[in-house]
Parts: sequence; structure tokens; C-alpha cells
Amino acid sequence: MLLLEASATDMGNGNIRPEFIRIKMGATAESIATGGAENLTQAAWLHENVKREGGMVYIAGVPMVDQGQKGYCLPASVARVFAYYGADAVDQHALAQVCNTKTEGGTSLGVMYNELVAMGRVFHFSVQPLYANKADFASLVQYYVNSGIPMLWCVELNTAREAGIPIREKDKGCHERLIIGYNTQEKLIYFTDSWGQGHELKKMSVSDAAMITLGLHVMIPNR
Repeated sequence: MLLLEASATDMGNGNIRPEFIRIKMGATAESIATGGAENLTQAAWLHENVKREGGMVYIAGVPMVDQGQKGYCLPASVARVFAYYGADAVDQHALAQVCNTKTEGGTSLGVMYNELVAMGRVFHFSVQPLYANKADFASLVQYYVNSGIPMLWCVELNTAREAGIPIREKDKGCHERLIIGYNTQEKLIYFTDSWGQGHELKKMSVSDAAMITLGLHVMIPNR
């Protein structure tokens, strides 16, 4: 089955904001309608995706979603977790529309959290906020990476130097990433940005990562 969809948001006063055009494919009309909810993986299988290379421990198989030129870092990151769990029919464009994501202003973390709680009832997962104390950061990362669960990571950019890029105070702002690994020997965490090729795997010191953290959430399959 093939389904062509187009969507726009009514902004009022006769103004329409185009959102997306997409083609969905599925074995049946029902499988398309459910968005892959029946395919969501079981939590007990996720540890099989955890790989170890020397001191590096990381989650393999997290798909890339490129947010493009829009402020879709949070919808794109969530879409990547959905795809990793097997529900790749849930895309960043639909998530962005549901959460009223703005090209420049991005997505409200609170709005996305509330929407994910509701979606969890359909897709059989729970959403848990984690971050409370910087002292717990490293242990939380190790626990969820060892479980094969990517962590939705909200950070403040331009607070710590990254890959030799100088800090630009005027460009500080919130950004969403995924934490997918760690290295206790070198005191590193590994993460990925939803910016396409070349951003699949990056690293940062644990201390810097904890310093720039604004929030951590995980989506955990319930079956």
C-alpha cells in the first residue's frame, strides 16, 4: 500500500503554514494507519544492540534523521528513537506539527513530553525524565546505554567547547541530541546530532556534558 499525504497548519486570519508532503508505504492500510505501533521492539532485546570496543561502549543501529534547515532538533531526535525501536513511520514532520514546532523557535520540551506521554499509550512505551543532579549524570548514562536505550539529551550550546569549535557566547541556545555511548577509561560520553552525515558519533568529556545538560529523558518500551 502507498499513501500520499500533505499537511498544513491553520494559523488563523487566513494564514496557512505548509508542514510536509510525504509518501508512506506499508503491507496493509492498517499497518500504515497505526504508524508501526505493532512493530515496536521489546525492551528485553535492546541490550543486543550494545557494542564494546576497548573502553568504548555504545548503542549500534540508531538511524540518522536530518532535521535540515528547520528547528526540528527535538522532533528529529524523537523520530530517531522511534525508528530505532522499529516504528519508523513516526516522522519528524508529524511530530513537529503536533507540537507546533517553529522553524526558528524550535519545540517546547514540555509540549513534546506531554505528547509523548499520550503517544506512549498507543506505541507501548513510557517516557521518563531523568536529570536531577549532575553527580548522577555518568551513572545514568552508563545504565541506559548498557540497556540499549538512547537518551534524549537537552543541552545549552556554546557553553562548552566542542571538537575544537570556539565558544560563541552570543549563539547560546537550547538543542536536543541523543546520548548513545560512554567510555569510563577516558571519561567520555558519545552522542549524535540530527544533522545528517558526519554527525553520527561525537564525543565530549563527562564533566563538560554534565555542565551543559538542561534535561534528560528516555523512552522505554513497555513490553
